Amino acid sequence: MAFFGLPFFVGDFSYTILVSYIVVYLLITLIALYKERDNIFNIKVLFGGIYTIMIGISPICYYLKSKSFISNMGNDIMYQFIWIIIGYIGLIAGLSCKKRKGNVQTQMSESELKYSYFVSFILLALSLLTNLIFIGINFNVYSSGNLLDNTLSLIAGNGLLVQLMGLYSIGFPMMFNYCYITKKKYGTFWLFSIAMLPLLILKGGRTGIVLVLISILLIINSHKRISVKNILKFTLVLMLVIPSLGILKGKMSGVSTVNGGIASEFSVGSINLNYIKNTFPQNVEYQKGKTFLINLKMLLPGPDIDFTMWLKQSIGITFSGGGVTPTLLGEGYINYGMFGIVAFSIIAGLIASLLDYKYNYDKKNIVWTVCLIARLTDIFRGGFANSSLGVIILFVEFLIYKVIYSIKIHQ
Repeated sequence: MAFFGLPFFVGDFSYTILVSYIVVYLLITLIALYKERDNIFNIKVLFGGIYTIMIGISPICYYLKSKSFISNMGNDIMYQFIWIIIGYIGLIAGLSCKKRKGNVQTQMSESELKYSYFVSFILLALSLLTNLIFIGINFNVYSSGNLLDNTLSLIAGNGLLVQLMGLYSIGFPMMFNYCYITKKKYGTFWLFSIAMLPLLILKGGRTGIVLVLISILLIINSHKRISVKNILKFTLVLMLVIPSLGILKGKMSGVSTVNGGIASEFSVGSINLNYIKNTFPQNVEYQKGKTFLINLKMLLPGPDIDFTMWLKQSIGITFSGGGVTPTLLGEGYINYGMFGIVAFSIIAGLIASLLDYKYNYDKKNIVWTVCLIARLTDIFRGGFANSSLGVIILFVEFLIYKVIYSIKIHQ
């Protein structure tokens, strides 16, 4: 019998359940998209799309990569299909939360626009300087060809410096918003882009590059709605950029071709879910929310590991580079089992619904809303705990930005 009782009787049973899974997933997607047909590109659709890319297609990519679906992963793959479908339904349930319509706030004043440009320039200059210092100090590691093996040692004890290096994730969207509205200073924006891109690629900063691209796309769409055709083009480019940057980072897991890299990159979620299912709670007890404290410790002096490295150690696997990204579903299971999968998915949907409201009506703070959206899109790959530190720091930066501006206009 096929998965979910769908009548697909094929010689290869693994192929049968995979096709059944795809059909069920597509039906849910089409129903959800039909409800958003009047505004096909919004934050709700964005979150649903990233869930699909990071989690939904992962078993499919694993099948294409391994061609031995069931034999490699055992009966746990059946649980994985159920997890993903339940999580998807939970996400859509949260997304369906209706917010009342509000009044669109006015754009930033001319004085705040100028202030935002000045701040963005400082942020990008500081980010560029700290990245150059960091690479200069660790140049022997970057030139040795062993970046993956030394990733942990590079960031250990450098939490504050790493946060300063990441200021570009706010600086670029803020400067681009100024350029788009005023039609000025594009030259400065591109100079910083040209200077920063090689440094980010050298450091293997895939996530940062992708989040900046998503932020800029959202800013453009907030001023002038982008066509569905262009959104699909951007999605395709993004799905090629992510694994390509992964290949540049060090040909992880022995992948040496772009096709293999794409299959490996998007099958990671499926593989990691299997590790998690076989580890919790048999070998490691459910964490009951303790995972949210792990990344916060990185702000303190001294070496500390992040959530993904903790998970890597808990599972007991070794490979070159960073840690194990649990996905949103895996993080929910690590903390509260099946209840966590449902609860975390619904919470993610509710957050997206709230952000959709802010994105459409709070134009005065559009840059900060977009930066928050971009950072929270990473929850589908790395979970809430992996994004919590970045969100807290972003909130602090927002408060500092507003306080300084308030002092400035009252002088």
